[in-house]
Parts: sequence; C-alpha cells; structure tokens
Amino acid sequence: MRIFILIAALFVVFSAKAQDVPSPGPKWFTLKDSTAATGSLCVLRNIHFDMFHYDQNIDSNSYPVMDSIVRFLKRNPTMKIMVNAHLSPTQGQMCWVPRHAHTIVDYLIKQGIDSVRLVPREWGTTQPIVPLSKIKLMKTDKERMEAYRLDRRIVLQVMDPIKK
Repeated sequence: MRIFILIAALFVVFSAKAQDVPSPGPKWFTLKDSTAATGSLCVLRNIHFDMFHYDQNIDSNSYPVMDSIVRFLKRNPTMKIMVNAHLSPTQGQMCWVPRHAHTIVDYLIKQGIDSVRLVPREWGTTQPIVPLSKIKLMKTDKERMEAYRLDRRIVLQVMDPIKK
C-alpha cells in the first residue's frame, strides 16, 4: 500500500510542478528503450556521489548506469535531455550545495555527448516525493530512510530535439 501511495505522490509531483511536461501527466521511458517521446521521464535512483568530496564525484559503482545513459543518447543523436537532480532533506542540510546534475552533464560531455543536448537543473529539496512534514511523523528509522531514498533521484526529461 505504501508503495502505491508513493508512486501516486510521484505522479502528482511531476504533473503538478514540472512545467515542461505535457499534460495530462508524464510518460515514462527506460534506458533500455530504443527512443523516447518529448516530455518523457526516466527516474534513476542508482546514481550515487561521493558526498564527502567537494567536487561531488560520481561513485564508481554508478558508472554502469552512467554508461547506459551515454548509450541511450548515442542511439538518439538529436535527442536533448534535461538532467533534473533532486535531494533528500538530509542532503539539503549540507554546508555546500550539491551539483549532481552538473556533475552528470560533465560526465556525459567527457563521453562524447554534445553539451548542446544537455541541460542540467538542480532542484535541491524543492520537489520532495514525501514531504518533510510526513517524514517527521514516521515512527521508524526504516520508514524515514525509505522516504529519503525516494527523494534522492535523478530524473532525465526528454526535451524538443535539436535541429541538425
């Protein structure tokens, strides 16, 4: 039941707040798909960063996912994407602002993806899936950690294709 509520909350957050997503709501894609329509979203929760390093290096365990993004973009040479980075409330309390979207874009550029096709967007803690007010009411650490995990995400959003 909780998973259903969280998925419903994710749908509401994106359809209500992401201005670039066409109504009635988002379409979803995966990195295994051959292509994706404008406005489609891909939620990635398995890209991790070295949180104790100011440069926000991508954790080496995340390279297979990053390389999947590269392959997806190379299969779609005119596709432009927005890389949306979302933080959990615990990450938002750090002494510096994480630049996860910019770090991902930098990685993709180093792998040969044209920077014109990539738009980084740092959302911080402004679009939580589970609001902090609800997290504070949770009774167990396990529930709170799951809520924080849901808020930490990278969302790829397909934009209008570039003209070649």
